[in-house]
Amino acid sequence: MNYTFDIKHAEEYGVGEAILMQNFLFWILKNKANNKHKHEGKTWTYNSYKALAKLFPFWSKNQVRTRINSLVEQDVLVKGNFNKNSHNQTTWYALTDLKSILENTNLEMRESSIGTNGPNDSTIDTDRNTYINTDDSSSNDNEKPQKSLLGSPIVPKHFDTFWKLYPNRGSKGKALKAWNKICDKKPKKRPHTKQISKAIREQQKSDQWQTKKYIPHASTWLNQKRWLDDPEELKSFDDQDSPQVKRVPGSYYEEDYDFKEDETTF
Repeated sequence: MNYTFDIKHAEEYGVGEAILMQNFLFWILKNKANNKHKHEGKTWTYNSYKALAKLFPFWSKNQVRTRINSLVEQDVLVKGNFNKNSHNQTTWYALTDLKSILENTNLEMRESSIGTNGPNDSTIDTDRNTYINTDDSSSNDNEKPQKSLLGSPIVPKHFDTFWKLYPNRGSKGKALKAWNKICDKKPKKRPHTKQISKAIREQQKSDQWQTKKYIPHASTWLNQKRWLDDPEELKSFDDQDSPQVKRVPGSYYEEDYDFKEDETTF
């Protein structure tokens, strides 16, 4: 099996990231041609880390996750969940700016994929499910589009909202310093507001975060880019003697609390 990538993408984002981009680009263009999996003005594809690790046998599941998170952080890829079944947590992916990527991808790369020739309108089989991962058997292309998953890149004034949302609010000075350090980066290198709030809400549901002492300090969470962590990987330490995090109705733990773009904070 041959693995191809665009040299420009490799120079800008990394070789591993460029290989993944080529695979995502192939499936997104195929779905676009088939008029499938369109949400929020983008065309999406879906797959699990496990399935992608089988497709790229030289990477472990964690290595696949690291490269995908790198593409998300570099504002190349966006994650979503458009599964009709709420119990299905298969991740969906779209390219943040498909048009720009196509303009900067040479034609040969556009027409190739991981060991497969690129599709054209006359050869695409619109009835066959060609995804390695078939967990999503109930996706609905006509469902109501969800809200944007990105928001805007974080800025210093957003810290107060982050501080209210984060459950372990120790060492505020260190957290503020870490926040401002991130904000000093170029916009495309910063996480987005909704990326931060979504990560906190999802990680609060993890086994590990049910035990207060195992929730990272806010400064640690920011410095280590923990918003990229997969909540499913945050397992419990089974410490029954540690205080539990209580969720109080109407508090900042409520799922409907989010950074609001029209507020002075976000």
